Amino acid sequence: MAETHWWTPGESHPDAIWLTGVRAALEWWEAQEASYGVTSSITGLGAIAAAEQRISELHAGRNTLLAPSATYALITALRVIGVGRGDEVMIPQGDWPATEAVVRLLGAMPISVPIDPETRTIIPEGCAFWSNNSTKAIVARHHTDNPAQVHEIRLAAPGIPVIEDCATALGTLLRGSPVGAIGDFAVLSFGPGKSLDAGEGGALLVNSDEAWERALQLSAHPARQAMAGVEKDLVQPSQRPHPLMAALVAYGLRDGLPLPAARRAPVPT
Repeated sequence: MAETHWWTPGESHPDAIWLTGVRAALEWWEAQEASYGVTSSITGLGAIAAAEQRISELHAGRNTLLAPSATYALITALRVIGVGRGDEVMIPQGDWPATEAVVRLLGAMPISVPIDPETRTIIPEGCAFWSNNSTKAIVARHHTDNPAQVHEIRLAAPGIPVIEDCATALGTLLRGSPVGAIGDFAVLSFGPGKSLDAGEGGALLVNSDEAWERALQLSAHPARQAMAGVEKDLVQPSQRPHPLMAALVAYGLRDGLPLPAARRAPVPT
């Protein structure tokens, strides 16, 4: 049987760019001081702690928790808020299907709010129109380098937690502040094609210590909960980030936030 190759032998490996980036990240991490401890998804130390600290530094000191993906980060944010059966969550019209799926997974009803046809971000007036006593959260998606009007959304629907969806917008600024540092919660993505591509991964940013502790209870390993002084909740699923992703993220943010994916030059092929 003839041997099958995904690329022509003798040519560059199809993952050459990715492998070069991984090697650079690991060499950089090996050269860092050991004050972060041994890297472990169980304890949240090492590269995970370094990545979370760096994300926090670049987002006005927001408490940060790495996640397996932005979708998992969104699940945790909604659960921290207490979204459940019978509740409503506003999402942008035509949003990525995973957003609606997460809301329905928790038993809540996604309410599709009209978007600006030019920026493809949620219209604040729509949030005011659809808000009611059943509304528990608003997911405000930033579309690449077009930030959602988070300040106006909060004024239009006062008292309703706003979750910034920064999956495609890491590095975008809104009134001089990075997106993700404005709402009550924010989710980041480090998946393929994003501003910072670590292969897969995400992060949850929260604006209060109380919300961060609840996020730990809902998603972290009991060992990390104990180390953080948080009351352990042993009946919650553990959603731990991959250590390699953490090292890639810490390396990718070493010089600051990246340009949004929409404003980067394409990778030569």
